[in-house]
Amino acid sequence: MLETIAEAAAKPVPVIIASNPLPGFWPRSTPERPWCFRRSGAAQSPVEKLLEQLLDDPRFAPPILIVGELALRAATEQTACWRERGLLVLVVPSDTRNGTAAALAMLEIAARRRRSCAIFLPASLHVDSGGSPADILAQAAATFPSGKQAMIFTRHARQDDTAPAYVRGALIGGRLHHAQVILPPEEKEARETALAANDLHVPTGPVLCHSHGFSDALREAAPMLLKSAVSALQHADRNGAIIRPHPGFLSLVASHSVTDLVGVRPQDIVLNAAGEQIRTLRGWADIEPAADETLRPIHVGVSGLPPHRVIQGGAGIFICATGHEAAAARFFPRPGLSDAPRSPGSFLRAWGNEQLVEEEYGIKILRLEVSPGMSLQPECHFRRTETWSVSSGAAIAKVDRRVENMGPGDHLTIPPGAVHALRNTGPEPLVIYEFRVGSYLEDDDRIRTSKLEPAMPGMA
Repeated sequence: MLETIAEAAAKPVPVIIASNPLPGFWPRSTPERPWCFRRSGAAQSPVEKLLEQLLDDPRFAPPILIVGELALRAATEQTACWRERGLLVLVVPSDTRNGTAAALAMLEIAARRRRSCAIFLPASLHVDSGGSPADILAQAAATFPSGKQAMIFTRHARQDDTAPAYVRGALIGGRLHHAQVILPPEEKEARETALAANDLHVPTGPVLCHSHGFSDALREAAPMLLKSAVSALQHADRNGAIIRPHPGFLSLVASHSVTDLVGVRPQDIVLNAAGEQIRTLRGWADIEPAADETLRPIHVGVSGLPPHRVIQGGAGIFICATGHEAAAARFFPRPGLSDAPRSPGSFLRAWGNEQLVEEEYGIKILRLEVSPGMSLQPECHFRRTETWSVSSGAAIAKVDRRVENMGPGDHLTIPPGAVHALRNTGPEPLVIYEFRVGSYLEDDDRIRTSKLEPAMPGMA
């Protein structure tokens, strides 16, 4: 039974802040506004301001911040002091951010509370000048009707909002470039006129979402969750039947259907988080895996693959085929104690290492590790667009005549025909993800331009 509104209001309201979008509500991150964390030199980012206010307000429980793997370093560095006060940072796959963020958020609600409400926020929430996010959100929570599960805020928050308004704006390059006017719910005629004119509309404000409606949203994520599970097993370091999940890939894998996810126990969902380890939802981005050798193995069901189990113990956490559990620790001790064989999709390059992460029709994702002082030489492509996303390290990139310094969380999009180059400017390996989108994605669609285009300083 859900608690009454009065009982729920007496308890701190759980808040989930996602820099990852939720289908039907929040827009995707863009290279211009990738993860809402501050860039170099900025005093404070939107998400930091929001976290600070919510942590200082006793009406709210410490928030849960959901971030993609490419923002992991920026998120952990910029939230260190708040994690000591109870903030939880949850890392989710970059390639399945829509469905996984929604699923994990709903799982966390089911596991942590029996309240009648919770609030979902985008990290880019914009509050009208003079308004306090904490006051507006607390007021919204106090008006929760009976039987509702969640209040989802979209782009803007305004005092006394009880239903979504719509933003009219200009669509430039496939994104909402700027808001021209906000049409509140009561202005139905203006909205109908705008719809008739085929103007762009984006919902803004609060949306009350019933539990059944949220389950429907999760069902839409089913193909993404399955694809992520398969990728976790296919793009991994192997030694026979033993699998160590790919260091640059995050995956949510479960032996349950998406419909069952909202009610499953947290320890039955496995998150391969940020590098060398898998963690259940009992552990977050900063928690080491459990050392208890007696923990019940977690079964992983993936269509088209043999039965696998997740082994969680003192020697690490691994996925392996049933019957080969005892060999996992021998082949893969704790990270750093021995070199593990690389997966078949890994290639040594003159500048470092290249690893295939994901490939399907029209899209290819590569993990590039550029050694200190090394460069990707100037080149161009004509049948694809590329985006470089920095996971760790520092770089200087050049696209045509534009030069940019890049750090963790920064994105740079390279249009077809643009001459581009990149150099690792830091003392540690530079890890970037290269996203290729286009009609032809292979390496032979490449023109080396060193003789036609001067390289950046230090790239000769």
